[in-house]
Amino acid sequence: MFIRTLSSINRFSLLSILRTHSTTSNTTHFGFDEVPENEKQTRVNEVFSSVADSYDLMNDIMSFGIHRIWKDHFIRIVRPDPQWNYIDVAGGTGDIAFRYLKELDRYYPSAAASSIPLSESPITPTHTYIADSLEQTRIRPTSKCVVADINPNMLAVGKQRSIDNNLHNRIQWIETNAEELPFEDEQFDVYTIAFGIRNCTHIDRVVSEAYRVLKKGGRFLCLEFSQVNNTLLRYFYDQYSKTFIPPMGQIIANDWKSYQYLIESIRVFPKQKEFAELIRSSASSIPLSESPITPTHTYIADSLEQTRIRPTSKCVVADINPNMLAVGKQRSIDNNLHNRIQWIETNAEELPFEDEQFDVYTIAFGIRNCTHIDRVVSEAYRVLKKGGRFLCLEFSQVNNTLLHYFYDQYSKTFIPPMGQIIANDWKSYQYLIESIRVFPKQKEFAELIRSCNFRYVNYENLSFGVSAIHSGYKL
Repeated sequence: MFIRTLSSINRFSLLSILRTHSTTSNTTHFGFDEVPENEKQTRVNEVFSSVADSYDLMNDIMSFGIHRIWKDHFIRIVRPDPQWNYIDVAGGTGDIAFRYLKELDRYYPSAAASSIPLSESPITPTHTYIADSLEQTRIRPTSKCVVADINPNMLAVGKQRSIDNNLHNRIQWIETNAEELPFEDEQFDVYTIAFGIRNCTHIDRVVSEAYRVLKKGGRFLCLEFSQVNNTLLRYFYDQYSKTFIPPMGQIIANDWKSYQYLIESIRVFPKQKEFAELIRSSASSIPLSESPITPTHTYIADSLEQTRIRPTSKCVVADINPNMLAVGKQRSIDNNLHNRIQWIETNAEELPFEDEQFDVYTIAFGIRNCTHIDRVVSEAYRVLKKGGRFLCLEFSQVNNTLLHYFYDQYSKTFIPPMGQIIANDWKSYQYLIESIRVFPKQKEFAELIRSCNFRYVNYENLSFGVSAIHSGYKL
């Protein structure tokens, strides 16, 4: 079993941040051009005012429709929950927000019927609020789903589409700058921005604002064009972008320059690793515990009555078997990772940690060997922080009848003899096969996880159901 907390990484230097999106303190990139910072937003507004009506159509043509697959996958990663307060920034046409609501309705059909106000006395009486300045009193959202965009033309398209899709009474539309959101601190559970952050003047300020308005345990997700890492594919992609997209912009939207800018803005946007470092730099580096109770990286848990502890490392590995731990410790030394892991010999049903200590809990091919599976999942819930995620990888039930038959025959006739040959142990490998057969099926195990109070429980079959990844959130 593996328990892991989110690692903190050295903060991104101010020089690196500035270099990421501006050339000097007073200029920034507008495509390949260098312009004064105070001019970029005006130019960007002109671009999107020009392309607003044909924006989604051009996305289809530019990406051959692939952007729809990207966005659908993006929302599946979000995994909406009806209790969450959600904001999509730079999302004027509503494309991401509509997907969010439809995915929400897919798993929670009653969510569309129930309208839960976020505040008893909302400050804004309508679904539109114009933010004039930072000095203006910050507000609370009046809807569970908020779309924010600086461009009124893009918002107008989104509002009309929300009416066409009968979603207009479920979205609050905000005309505002992503660098200066009008909301109070810690108002949202999820913040998304898709294909918009590269158009902002100060990318670091956008990410910092996202951090400010997110609740503790909240998630920031950004979908953006990036750098192709295959040299040959990058060459053809560059040629396609330069020679095809601006002419298509001229034909469909009567606007060559705006689409020329969109292509250039992709080229000057930070590469994946650079942008990841910028995101890390916007979050404070908080020590896991100020005074760890255990002075070493190993703690032996004898009973539930023993005083619970806090982890002394950002990465913890727990297992009940000392022999398995010994193998892991030696491998960590061989891979020069021994000083980054805390090893815990303990029962998964009785973890020695205090409540709400971890951001992520994983268990791979181990839970079926536990005596009380429900207790293991309940313990995972207890030690996870609010917003924390539970992930379990386990062998499962093959969902194809023919494949199921051959897999069973292979397992019974091949694996125990191989165990005898390799490990001189037939019975142990016979047990491993039998333990898979008696483990709950995918839907049954998902229900067990839900019964332990996890929300947005889901599973994904791998290799036709030979194994499955189960996940859930503590909210």
